[in-house]
Amino acid sequence: MAVRLLCEINREFKTELPLGTLLDAPTVRKMMETIRNVGVQGVGSPVVPIQRTGSKPPLFCIGPLNGEVLLFRNLALELGPDQPMFGLQPFGLNRAASALVPVEDIATHYIEQIKSIDVGRYSLLGYSFGGLVVIEMARQLSESGGFVPSVVLIDADYPAGCKAAENLPERLRRYKHHLGILAFGPDRLAHIVGRLKERFVRTAYRTASVVDTPVPSLSKSIIDRQRIAADNYRARPYGGRVYLFKAESELPFFAGGPELGWKGILSDLVIYLVPGDHGTINTGNNLNIWAQKLATWVE
Repeated sequence: MAVRLLCEINREFKTELPLGTLLDAPTVRKMMETIRNVGVQGVGSPVVPIQRTGSKPPLFCIGPLNGEVLLFRNLALELGPDQPMFGLQPFGLNRAASALVPVEDIATHYIEQIKSIDVGRYSLLGYSFGGLVVIEMARQLSESGGFVPSVVLIDADYPAGCKAAENLPERLRRYKHHLGILAFGPDRLAHIVGRLKERFVRTAYRTASVVDTPVPSLSKSIIDRQRIAADNYRARPYGGRVYLFKAESELPFFAGGPELGWKGILSDLVIYLVPGDHGTINTGNNLNIWAQKLATWVE
C-alpha cells in the first residue's frame, strides 16, 4: 500500500518521495504539506522519526543501498516504546543529483544533522550499505575528539575488504554467481548493461577525484550512486567497539571471511550470528533474536 501510494503521488505530482516519508508524514494533511514543499526546499531534514518518545538514548539507523528507513519500523516495535529511534536518509535522494556522493561526505552530513538535534548520548546502527556510513561517522567523530557512540552493524560487509580477503574458491564462487545470471537469468541483457555502466561510472569517479572534474551521471538512481560510492570507499582503521550481527547464510557474491571484510579495519569487533540471510535477517523470529541482543548491547 505504501509503494502504491507513493507511486501515485509521483505520477500525479511529479514528486519522488522515499518510503520513509510516511513515518514523518503519516496523515493526509502532513503528506500534503510535504508534497507542497518538495519543489521549494526538498523533503527537509534527512532525519526521519521512527519512534519519537522514550527515556533511553536514541538510536540512529542508516539503511541499505536504496536508502529507505521504513524497514526499521519493525525493529522499533521489537525494542519497545521506551527506545527512541530515528532514520537517516541519503541527502540528494529527492533531487536529480548529477554527482556521486562519497561515503565520507554522507557521514559528515549525517553527523551535522545529529548534532543539530543536540541529543547528547546516542547509538548508531547501519544495515548493509549503512554499515559503511556508521563506521565512517564513528571514525570522524573519534578523530575530531567528539562523542563516539555505540556502533552496530547489521550484515554490513566492506566491499574492498571482501575482495582483498577472498581466496580462490570464493573468487570462483563470485564469478560463478555472475555467469549463472548471464547464462540462465531472465534479465541477462539488463545485467550486462548494468555491469558495464557501473564499471564506466566507477572509472569516471576515480578519474574525477584525481583531476577534480565533474562526474558524468548515467543514472539518477540512489541505488546506483550508493553502490558505486561503496565500491570506491576505502575505510581507515577504527579502534572503537563495534557490534556486528551477521547472517548465517552469506551473500552469494561476497564472502569476506568471518569478519565480512572488516579484518584489519575494525580492531574491536564483536560478532553475533543470526539465522537467515541478508534479507531475512530483518524479518520474523530472526529480527526478534538480534533485537533482544541489541537492546543489551545498547544498554
